[in-house]
Amino acid sequence: MLNRWESWYYAAGDLGFNFVWQSIELYLLFYYIRDLGMAPGVAAGIFLAGAAVDWVTDPLVGAVADRLAPRVPLRAWVSVGGPLSVLLLCLAFAPPPVPAAWVPGYALLTYLGLRFFYGVGNIPYGALTARISPDANDHMILTSARMQGAALGGLIAALTYALLPTGRVGGADFRLGALILAGLAMPAFLATSWGTRERVAPLRPLACILVAPSPKCSRWCCDPPRCGG
Repeated sequence: MLNRWESWYYAAGDLGFNFVWQSIELYLLFYYIRDLGMAPGVAAGIFLAGAAVDWVTDPLVGAVADRLAPRVPLRAWVSVGGPLSVLLLCLAFAPPPVPAAWVPGYALLTYLGLRFFYGVGNIPYGALTARISPDANDHMILTSARMQGAALGGLIAALTYALLPTGRVGGADFRLGALILAGLAMPAFLATSWGTRERVAPLRPLACILVAPSPKCSRWCCDPPRCGG
């Protein structure tokens, strides 16, 4: 059922997401401490707050994406959340446009936004495999391609930061690395959004399945009193 290139268009999404994720996991904490001069405890607290936001928002994003399907396809979330996470990544590594006393607050806001929009794109992306095809063999092909994209994204991100010129405070210039990876991630997200096709319709809620179609409604009736069921 898959066309020749679709599995690789799908894999491009995790390539882009790993450009963002590896920048967060491997380098952003060092940037906070080394370049912005934050105390390690403050920087760690910002990361802890981001994890807490994920714990709350990721299930909500998944529920909303499922609720809005098929009117809003899952790949549309990738085309929104992916670019916004890239934008927030660049802001997180940018020089804070605030007084020194407000730098931790600025870092906290940009980091929370980064984690939120990353989830907005990545949570629906993870469910996209089952929407592209109902076939188990296709799922294996898609997942295999996705893992290759993720591994390649992590490798490219690590090499990008490792080969960067030295910044003003010594060590790699993380800001330049974020900009380079942002430029690479954008076409990857668009490839997934435009190059994949959702062939499997989302399941109706159980209440809709158990109620017969109403003659007053053109769709399955989820509200029997309103539809005369």
